[in-house]
Amino acid sequence: MATYSKEKNAVFYHIPKCCGLYIENLLINNYDFITYNFITHARIAFYWDKEKSIRQEFHNNLHCFLIDSEYMKDCYEFTFVRNPYTRFISAYFYCKFNKFDDPQIFNSVQNVINNILLVSPTTYFHIFKTQVQNLKNLKEESIKEESIKEESIKEESIKENNGKIEIEENNGKIEIEENNRERNIKIEKSMDFIGKFETLNKDLKTVFKHLGIDLNYSKYKVNESPIKYGDYKQYYTQEILDFVNSHFNEDFIEFNYDKVIDVKDLV
Repeated sequence: MATYSKEKNAVFYHIPKCCGLYIENLLINNYDFITYNFITHARIAFYWDKEKSIRQEFHNNLHCFLIDSEYMKDCYEFTFVRNPYTRFISAYFYCKFNKFDDPQIFNSVQNVINNILLVSPTTYFHIFKTQVQNLKNLKEESIKEESIKEESIKEESIKENNGKIEIEENNGKIEIEENNRERNIKIEKSMDFIGKFETLNKDLKTVFKHLGIDLNYSKYKVNESPIKYGDYKQYYTQEILDFVNSHFNEDFIEFNYDKVIDVKDLV
C-alpha cells in the first residue's frame, strides 16, 4: 500500500506489520493523504475516498497512481521497517488470528515454516515476503507500468519462473516481463527516509518536520492489536532462528539489524 499527498508531494510506503496503519491514519485524518491498495496481479487498485465515503476502484494497469517516474523525481518517499525477529512473530499471529489458512497450519510457528510452499498468497505476503522485496514491489507498482499481454484476468494464480511472473487463468497463461526491475539497487539510495518501528516517535518527528506538518502525534495511540501473544522470544527455537536469519537475510543487511546466532542470546 502507498499513502500519497499531492499537496505535500510525498508518499509513504506501507510495509506490513511495521505500524503502517497507525502512520496512515495520522496522514489521512489530518492531511490530504490518500491510501492506494495495489492488487498487482489483478491489475486493480482501490483507495478509500474520505469525502464520498466510498471505495473508488481503478483498472487498466494501475493508471490511477504515479506511473510516471519523471513525476516522482522530487517526491519525498519514506517508509518504516521493523526488526525481522519481532516482525516475523507478529505476522504469524496476525495471519493466524485472521484465519488466512487452514487453522492446522498455524499449530505452531515451525509448522507454518514447514508449510511455506502451501500457505495462501496472503499469508506468504505477510509472513514470508521480505521487507526489502515489499518495498521494491511497492515502488515498482507506483511509478511504472509493466508489459502485460492481456488485461482480462479471471481465476488466476501467480508463480515466478525464470525472471518472469506467470499468471495462470482459465484460458491460458499470461506473462509479465520483469527484466527491467532493478533488484540490486540499494533501497536506501531510492528512499528519502527509512524510519524504524523501534524508534517510531523519533523518526516520525523527522518525517513531519520535513513535510512541514505540525501535529502532536503523541496524543494519537498506536493501534492496539486484539492479538495478544506475549514475549516474542518464547516462540523461537534454534531452528526457527536459523530460518529467520537465512530467509530475511537481506532485511538484516539492508536495514542494519543485528543478527543473533544463538537463540539463547535473543533479547
